[in-house]
Amino acid sequence: MNSVEELEALQAQAEVVKGAVQMAFFVPFVIQFVMSAAMSHVWNIFNLLRLVNTLPMYDGMDSSLPINVRTILSALIDITNLKLVDTDAIYDQV
Repeated sequence: MNSVEELEALQAQAEVVKGAVQMAFFVPFVIQFVMSAAMSHVWNIFNLLRLVNTLPMYDGMDSSLPINVRTILSALIDITNLKLVDTDAIYDQV
């Protein structure tokens, strides 16, 4: 092998390594950017649920709401309070 062929082989390998390094930096950056935008929406929804959670606290508002709205509010309050799993049933089985 002469030095020209070796130089071309090294340049080709360098281009492959350059592309791999660029992707190693670019892909996590894009994933982090997308995830931060998604988490922003999740936190906005969670904050909205916290506001909905305070609706029954106002005097007289809970009794003036229809039963279907009270049922949905009850489910949303459980979600907002992070009571997604019935821990009492789990403790009873253990």
